[in-house]
Amino acid sequence: MRIFAQSSGLSLEGMPGTRTLEVCLPGSDETVIHVMEGIPTWMGVAGLAAIIVLSHLLINAKSEIGVKKDYWKFNLFRFRPLASLVRLPYFPLIAQSVSIITFFLVVSAGLWGNQKVNIGPAITWTWWWILLIFLILGAGKAFCSICPWEGISSMVTSLSFKSRIKKLGFEYPWPKWARNIFPAIVFFIALTWFELGWDATRSPMMTSILAVTMLSLAALSAIFFEKRAFCRY
Repeated sequence: MRIFAQSSGLSLEGMPGTRTLEVCLPGSDETVIHVMEGIPTWMGVAGLAAIIVLSHLLINAKSEIGVKKDYWKFNLFRFRPLASLVRLPYFPLIAQSVSIITFFLVVSAGLWGNQKVNIGPAITWTWWWILLIFLILGAGKAFCSICPWEGISSMVTSLSFKSRIKKLGFEYPWPKWARNIFPAIVFFIALTWFELGWDATRSPMMTSILAVTMLSLAALSAIFFEKRAFCRY
């Protein structure tokens, strides 16, 4: 097998900064693959520095103000049909049913589906993460009403599809030393390492393993700790 790479400033698509990989296999035609090199290093470092500086400026500005200002609010429960829907005993299951079905679809496709042509990575890394940003930005904590991990873990601890009253597990308080942002940072670093090191964004199997791992963490924390520790910390 002969594998060689030819670097050029301009790819066949007319995009600079693309490497052209020509792979030759015995008894097969030549295959040309174009690989994007990503953003320059200086741009990544500058972006990280800008995020850190702006974060400190915003935190300092908020601490100096010290007075909570009123902001525009809109009460969705002014719509009587929506208020009546939320009061239904099965509302949590109704709201989370689509995301839970999608979750099991992604896991099933990744574990038992075709590993080359698979819908799992596209749903997870393209649609899910993009919608997650806009849903949290626009709906805030209302996103919890459609979160599949919260929904499944609540079903496990309540032993019911309808009720959300905890019947299974313990109510241990979350450790005081972990009541900060550092557990989330460590989890984010581990997630990024898993994504880049194991190429999870293009692997249906790894995507499913990651989804099941997060579900296991959410369910175990719901069983052992109080107040939805996985969501809070």
